[in-house]
Amino acid sequence: MANTKITNPELFNLGDSTSATQLPVMTTTERIAMTGLSVGEMIFNSTTDKVEYFDGTKWYGITYEVNYLYNNVLYTGNGNTSNPQTNIGFSPDLVWIADRDGGNYNPIQDSVRGVNSVLVTALNAAEQPSSWINSYGQITSFDPDGFNVSDGSGNTNSNFNQSGRDYVAWCFKAGGAPVANTNGNIASQVSANVAGGFSVVKWSGNNTTGGTIGHGLSSTPELTIIKKTSASTNWQVSLNASVTGVEGYMNLDVNAALYTTYPLYYTSSNSTVLSSNGTSSATRLYNNQLGDYIAYCFHSVAGVSKVGSFVGTGVAGKKITLDFQPAWLMIKRSSTTGNWTVIDNKINTASIKKNYIKIDEIGAENTATTGIVFESDGFSFSGGSFNQSGQTAIYLAFA
Repeated sequence: MANTKITNPELFNLGDSTSATQLPVMTTTERIAMTGLSVGEMIFNSTTDKVEYFDGTKWYGITYEVNYLYNNVLYTGNGNTSNPQTNIGFSPDLVWIADRDGGNYNPIQDSVRGVNSVLVTALNAAEQPSSWINSYGQITSFDPDGFNVSDGSGNTNSNFNQSGRDYVAWCFKAGGAPVANTNGNIASQVSANVAGGFSVVKWSGNNTTGGTIGHGLSSTPELTIIKKTSASTNWQVSLNASVTGVEGYMNLDVNAALYTTYPLYYTSSNSTVLSSNGTSSATRLYNNQLGDYIAYCFHSVAGVSKVGSFVGTGVAGKKITLDFQPAWLMIKRSSTTGNWTVIDNKINTASIKKNYIKIDEIGAENTATTGIVFESDGFSFSGGSFNQSGQTAIYLAFA
């Protein structure tokens, strides 16, 4: 969901009246020409996209911006070096793109690493080299109201902007330009949306035991996606014990179950830092081994996002209660193997949402036998496709 932007006249409920009055719509020029004004006069200014009121002397614009975390957009590739996507509502700091027609990877870029740094969630590869970007494309800019994509050198297999292909982009707002964070004993660069419970964290490891990295949030991350960007390693999804009952991890590019007994990869966390469990180079692969790292940290925020888990029933009617209606939902079985799946409200317009993306595989958008209903206060299942009987699954949801 984007920041609130008034693009049409707002309707105001007049006290206890059941009726509503639409504000007069006019341009700035028309407003200046108004005569016979009284105190409290209100209009919708179509020039500024603001509600404005008159205090007897001056006009004031009413601006109300809600710091939402997430929005998504569907677009069709044009095969060019420029295909700007707007109306996101904010400048995104993380954009994750999926090719709905299939055959391409699921690239992810963030403003902290910059536009020339591309990772692919379906692969364990390091950041893609310039030759890959030149061939397969990239996000070329993070703009005030969206982003721009390129197909690279006109490749017919662009991951971002192939002519005629349909894409979905999942956009997240952190804190803009990164700032230095010294909360840990390893310095980090952090872009944090503290109110939204989301941060992007970049650091270079020092290959010592007991490494800690500041994440910039005010609460413990419940789900942290970590990738070593300077070498090929699996993506790690670290899960706090508050989500799974025991601290553990899964790999974003692998469909295996939750690992809990062998602390090779995962990190423990607190409200200030990510902490390494590794005691040697071999067991610090994702924390502070020599190399460069990126982490995407999330914790639940009332009305905005939720990290949680559930046990499936295999039948319709199972409901997960949130305090918001989800727009984006990622589900992964943790008790057994299963794909990382994303369901959102743009690729699904029907009430029962059956279309989903496997983000750990290269392939087209899929359609399940049964689906998920995005309700006003959570989500429910119409069957067992995402709700297998007796199986535990974790989820990450955004309004």
